[in-house]
Amino acid sequence: MTAFKDLFDLKGRTAVVTGGCGILGRRFADGLAEFGAKVAIVDLDAQAVQAAASELSARYAVDAKGYACDITQPETIRRTAESIEADLGPV
Repeated sequence: MTAFKDLFDLKGRTAVVTGGCGILGRRFADGLAEFGAKVAIVDLDAQAVQAAASELSARYAVDAKGYACDITQPETIRRTAESIEADLGPV
């Protein structure tokens, strides 16, 4: 019988969570990391995203990085997307 976690294995995948420091964003990031995904946490506050990524990495032993980004600014989104891909791989 297949284990539940094997059905949703995300190892080798990169996920981006916008609003990653909010209530729902943190829950989504936890779920993705729990199943093995590398997680990019995106939100406005640079210190908060770094802290959230550090906590996620420690809790689930996955690569997690925080990115301060205003998602209403197209140029900022482009630069952030390039950074995420360079750091964690393609999304």
